[in-house]
Amino acid sequence: MTDDDLERLHTGILTQHEAAISQLDLAYRLYMVGEYAASVTLAGAAEEVLGKLAPKIGASKMKSGMELLAFRTGSSDLNKVRNWLKHDRDFDLPRGEVFHAAFSMMVRALNNAIRCEVDLAESASSMLQEVLSRFEEVESRLQRGSQGAAT
Repeated sequence: MTDDDLERLHTGILTQHEAAISQLDLAYRLYMVGEYAASVTLAGAAEEVLGKLAPKIGASKMKSGMELLAFRTGSSDLNKVRNWLKHDRDFDLPRGEVFHAAFSMMVRALNNAIRCEVDLAESASSMLQEVLSRFEEVESRLQRGSQGAAT
């Protein structure tokens, strides 16, 4: 830890906006290495804060076509996964369901970041492309695996 970092801890403030950006950045990195459960939680927190910030700053509505993509995983499935991660539940979830929830939450959070024009280490648009690419890759492998299991 540098002296500047230590000074910021003692005198600086952290806004919700900054925290959301940090959460989204970490959620993205976790998603890209296959840590989907952690990604859902962090992306969900960022999505909520950025979603509430967007109207306050006069951000545009969801980009064309993004709404369908963002809600590809049904809201009830997404809420089921989020609640399962946050609360004690007497059941387990298929990993594929957690993966789909992570994808949906990442798209929603990144869309809100794009709408709010937040400053991320990488651009939110390129992060979104990487998330989509990873989704298509994993989805394709899942499809091939289920076809092989059916034969």
